[in-house]
Amino acid sequence: LPPGEVRDILEGMCHRAGVRVRDLLLWPTGGLMINAGVTGILGVLRWVMLTDGLLDSLHRHQVMAVMAHELAHARRHHMLWMGLSVVALAISMGLLMDPLVVSLYQWRIDAGGSVAAMQRDLGFLDLTATGLVLAGVLMGFGWVSRRFERQADAFAAVRMSVDEQDQALPVVSSAGAVSMASALLVVSHANGVPMERFSWRHGSIASRRRHLESLIGRPVDALPIDRTVRLLNLVSMSIICLAAAWWGIELATEAGDGIVLSDGVAAEARS
Repeated sequence: LPPGEVRDILEGMCHRAGVRVRDLLLWPTGGLMINAGVTGILGVLRWVMLTDGLLDSLHRHQVMAVMAHELAHARRHHMLWMGLSVVALAISMGLLMDPLVVSLYQWRIDAGGSVAAMQRDLGFLDLTATGLVLAGVLMGFGWVSRRFERQADAFAAVRMSVDEQDQALPVVSSAGAVSMASALLVVSHANGVPMERFSWRHGSIASRRRHLESLIGRPVDALPIDRTVRLLNLVSMSIICLAAAWWGIELATEAGDGIVLSDGVAAEARS
């Protein structure tokens, strides 16, 4: 992004948000795309990208709201938590499916038949169970992603809620919420995306705008979406930690059984 007033404003937003970025990049699309994105977990490997269409089509306060939205993904560590939530979802789906798969395995083995038929049926069962687990993870991932998008929208509304002296307000102002909501409206119209069209990862523009409107007047440090995301992150970490502890105990038990077996074999050999 070339030097100038816009870059100075956006760099100042990075500093105030406490988000380190490697650089702000201008994404040339010939004005055909209105979009923005942030990449990288670490500050030294993090870039914020803004398309030329976005900078040309949006008003200053709307560009700032979109920038705040992207900074929220870094500030709230959404990429890291997204990965952990996927792990937790995979563990949960696997544990839920395991008893059913074991029961079906036993039922098929008890049914008898040729070895080839049994191998074929058990292989089909494996593929089906894997598909169900993946489907559950993908559905859960979409739900989590939509919660993170709403939190980023809320972060932008909070950052844009300032008084005439540019001081932060204790509640979300209508101007702050409208800054982000109006930017979404422009993006929707410019990209030809219907307001009610559902996006797996982002939800619909209409639902996001309704969520922003519901934040007006709420204390900035007690937003419902922030509580939801905190609970989500806590559940994800709890599932991962409990699974790691359980697997650790299982491995220790198996190792202990192996030692006992080896000692028994040695004693029998000596006798």
